[in-house]
Amino acid sequence: MPTVDVDQRRVVGARVKAKAVHVTSESEAARRYGQLSKTKMVFGTVLSVDTAVNPTTNRSTTTVIAEYDFGGGVTKRQSLNIRSVHAVAPDKENQQPAPAESPNEPTGTNNDDNPTGTNTHNASVASPGAFAGNN
Repeated sequence: MPTVDVDQRRVVGARVKAKAVHVTSESEAARRYGQLSKTKMVFGTVLSVDTAVNPTTNRSTTTVIAEYDFGGGVTKRQSLNIRSVHAVAPDKENQQPAPAESPNEPTGTNNDDNPTGTNTHNASVASPGAFAGNN
């Protein structure tokens, strides 16, 4: 039976993210994040979702009310249009575990010359005395 993917932005308690300038004023976002204020994403939790229909145009508008965490114990509750809110992938701890590896395949590298699975290619690691000539 096929599963239907649910839009996580519409699920109460789901994790979402939005731009900081959408959640708070532009001046506060600039004070907190400086030059990154227009691109900084803040994470939040969905509290409620509301869909309203405009009677004159018959178009629906969906708003997401979420509580966003700015760090340092500062949280803000904001109502945003669903187009400004992005879903966040669920935590890895809540996902199902990955399938176990086949016992016939060695672990570690894909190097067929080294069946033990240990990494024998350490060319990028400098020896401790490699830079001793700069005294």
